[in-house]
Amino acid sequence: MAEWRDLTDREQRCIESLLDATNWADVWKIREIIGRVLDEYGSLALTTRGAWTDPDLKTSPIISAYFADDDGEGIPVGEILLFEKDGFLTELQIYRGDGLPLKGDFDPKRIFMIRQERLPDHLT
Repeated sequence: MAEWRDLTDREQRCIESLLDATNWADVWKIREIIGRVLDEYGSLALTTRGAWTDPDLKTSPIISAYFADDDGEGIPVGEILLFEKDGFLTELQIYRGDGLPLKGDFDPKRIFMIRQERLPDHLT
């Protein structure tokens, strides 16, 4: 299993974009979040530095979004889900809707149609 590490700039920008779209950016201290790679698509288990909580990856998403994974043959759609449990972000899931590998590095600037799935547990 991969080790916990600091988020890359791209991963951090992705989470910030998702949270900014729902006005939740101030709820979490994004700079304190660390991640562990879950798969080849770039999905991450998330936890907060110092809290060392083991994320419950069976939570439901709080935010979903889509991005273009352009391969020059149409515009395949990638999907992003951000999960939360008890006030902690637990997973950033990134994948293509058709199940194929991503064509290139995910670009947070290409996120569109961000949607709030549910209110985070600690805000209810």
